[in-house]
Amino acid sequence: MNNFDILPFELRKLGLTEREAKIYLISLELTKATAYEIAKKASISRPTVYRVLRGLEKKKLVSQTKEKNKKYFTASSPEELLGMLKIKRREAEEQEREFLRIISMLQTKYSVKNKCKIKIYKGHKSRKGLLENFSNTLSKEIKVIFIGRNPLNLKKEYIKINNRLRNIRIREIYFGNFANRSSLKYVNQKILSADMSSEMAVIIADSLIVIKENTGFYIENEDIKDIFQLLFDSIWVSG
Repeated sequence: MNNFDILPFELRKLGLTEREAKIYLISLELTKATAYEIAKKASISRPTVYRVLRGLEKKKLVSQTKEKNKKYFTASSPEELLGMLKIKRREAEEQEREFLRIISMLQTKYSVKNKCKIKIYKGHKSRKGLLENFSNTLSKEIKVIFIGRNPLNLKKEYIKINNRLRNIRIREIYFGNFANRSSLKYVNQKILSADMSSEMAVIIADSLIVIKENTGFYIENEDIKDIFQLLFDSIWVSG
């Protein structure tokens, strides 16, 4: 099987049906053709081809013209498929936001405030999983405390969260002599000079995440999170 043989399968990944993919490719090959000519080459009945062509027209993948009382169909440029891909991506993002909204509602309704859930992550790969967990946060307000000379870079996670939730607000406090000035407009930073030998990051969102070197803690407990919130706010105001 060569690359051209798999084109129908690739088109189906973009949301086309098997017949839509087949007729679109035939229309590209014929350049301009009647429904009869397309039906003959596709070995599909003409009424079915008309129905499929109407669907492709709605997707802007086929257009028709009339010449001497005959309808001719022309396939749109393959670049139009990019538009379909963008629509599918936007729909997927909307579905993800709706899914997360429902999860948030369920958590609010059925969670027990004083219940404590702690997960411990060890090693570089485990820390990566912890940060992926953070990037799925439902909180639009995030507070982070960095301690040490080499603060954790969370830019990738911030961008992912903002793309999903929109209009997020992030505040960062640095304890140390080095800090990355963020280029993200929704990130505010305060740098407090301190000589710290340890390296640590504390992320306060809808849960509490503490990362020290290659060990991380994921904590779900409202009381513990509230304590860190108060600590952060106190430092932010006085710093």
